[in-house]
Amino acid sequence: MLFYIALVGSKVYPDLFVKFKSLLREGTLLVDAYGQTETLGPVVKGLPGTPVGSCGRAYDTYILKLINPDTGDEITKPNIPGELIVKGPSLSEYYNDPEETAKLFTEDGFYRTGDLLYKDENDYFYFVDRIKTLIKCRNYQILPVELEEVIRNHEDVSDVCVVGIEDREDGQRPVACVVRRKNCVTAQEIKQLVAEKLSKHKALSGGVIFLNEFPMTSTGKVARKTLI
Repeated sequence: MLFYIALVGSKVYPDLFVKFKSLLREGTLLVDAYGQTETLGPVVKGLPGTPVGSCGRAYDTYILKLINPDTGDEITKPNIPGELIVKGPSLSEYYNDPEETAKLFTEDGFYRTGDLLYKDENDYFYFVDRIKTLIKCRNYQILPVELEEVIRNHEDVSDVCVVGIEDREDGQRPVACVVRRKNCVTAQEIKQLVAEKLSKHKALSGGVIFLNEFPMTSTGKVARKTLI
């Protein structure tokens, strides 16, 4: 008997995926799926052989494109994040609200997901983050997930969430909210870790905040807006 488990709702880090898979019985198919309420289900499918970290390839019944969220130009080169837009047979609308519905669709009928993904050379899609979580610091757009992946590698970090704090000069500054395992790592060590791994404009100029736990939404996601 084949058991099938799909992980949905938020980004699944590769190390967490591997750890979870190791706990499952032999023969269980574990996939990282992607879809939205508005698409009435998944638009990409994870199958055996899908790379860890990928949510799979597009279903044949959907047309998927990646566009530059600033210019609207289509992204055709691999490994470049862009907003995923979708056209297919199962897309929902806002009930009795044509104006809000119109904002969700392009002129040629593609649904704007508001999510950043990229596609590799073999047409596998990878979820990056929600566009609205982007931190705009000076003239740069910073992906919180990029900083989070670096900080998560520290052995004393149990969980991390990077958000933007408003700043009069820079627009926003990235702040790392961290849950520690043993309360050993310091704020300076985390700042230094990011400085060593990433470019200068991605530095934690907003600082580091230590929390005992993260506030969660009713759907089990980190309530980013209430962190700071």
